[in-house]
Amino acid sequence: MTESKFSQGFERMKADLLRARDELKVQMHLASMDAKDAWTKLEPRVRAFEEQAQQVAVDTADELEKVAGDLAEELEKIQEKIRKP
Repeated sequence: MTESKFSQGFERMKADLLRARDELKVQMHLASMDAKDAWTKLEPRVRAFEEQAQQVAVDTADELEKVAGDLAEELEKIQEKIRKP
């Protein structure tokens, strides 16, 4: 009878552990799905940001090149004035 109580208790504990394992697996899968869904929604925004950042870099580089060119012309004019007596 003691062995039977032990056996029953062990089987119950085993069943509880297996049920808890299965529940955890389902929760992990659902959490994974939630994370994937969140990434699916976020990824296009990240890509858009990258594209905008690249465009800003290109625009900024173009603008800086123009400003640098304008400054170089102005500096050259000043140097010419200095050279002429």
